[in-house]
Amino acid sequence: MSNKIEDLDHLVQPKARSFLSLIPVPYVVTSTLRTADEQVAYYAQGRAPLEIVNLLRKKAGMWSIDDKANLGTVTKCDGVNTLSNHQGGRALDVVPAGAGGHPIWPDKSDPRGEMIGKAAEAAGLSWGGRWISFPDLPHSESKG
Repeated sequence: MSNKIEDLDHLVQPKARSFLSLIPVPYVVTSTLRTADEQVAYYAQGRAPLEIVNLLRKKAGMWSIDDKANLGTVTKCDGVNTLSNHQGGRALDVVPAGAGGHPIWPDKSDPRGEMIGKAAEAAGLSWGGRWISFPDLPHSESKG
C-alpha cells in the first residue's frame, strides 16, 4: 500500500497536491494506491473473524490487527466486484497527525476531520465525510 502522491493517477496528483497545501492542521497521508489484495483485506475487517482478516492482511503484506481494530468496517468496496477508487489511484486517505506525527483517525466530533475535508473540497475533490450511508472522514477522491 502506498501513501505517496506520485502513485496516484497523473490527473489526480495536481488536485491532491493542492488539497494537501490547503490543510490547516498537521496531517498524515495514510493511503493512496492500493492493490486488490489490500482492498480485500480492508473489506474483510469488521466482517470476518480476526484470524481470517489477519490471513488476508498477511497475504497483502500488511501487519496484523487486534480484536479491537476488527470491530468496525473500513470500506464498502470488496476490491473484486466493487472496486475502490484507491485501486485506480483516484483516492487518498488523510488524517490529523498526533504527537510524534502519528496518525489519528478522527470521529465526527473532532473538528480537524472537517478542516481536512473542507480542504479536499476546496481542491476539487469529493470528501467521504459527506457521504450519508457510509461516512468515511479520512477519504477524498476524484471520480472519472
